[in-house]
Amino acid sequence: MAYWLFQGNPKYYRVLDGIRDFQQMPWLVTRYRKDISVGDGVLIWKAGSAAGVYANCGSDCTRRAPQRHSRSQLLD
Repeated sequence: MAYWLFQGNPKYYRVLDGIRDFQQMPWLVTRYRKDISVGDGVLIWKAGSAAGVYANCGSDCTRRAPQRHSRSQLLD
């Protein structure tokens, strides 16, 4: 089992709202996606002035087609 740090920038995504409101959060992985396995640990890091780890969760490694979201869905 490995742990992965996923960084969310609040300038582009409402990280805390996503943690609170979603049972699962899709996350674009650009590096190491072939190395992430089902059950690996995932730490969600919020960048910015209040930076830190805000969630400790697991990976389900489901491959999904990219989704389009409106800016209002992602930003404050």
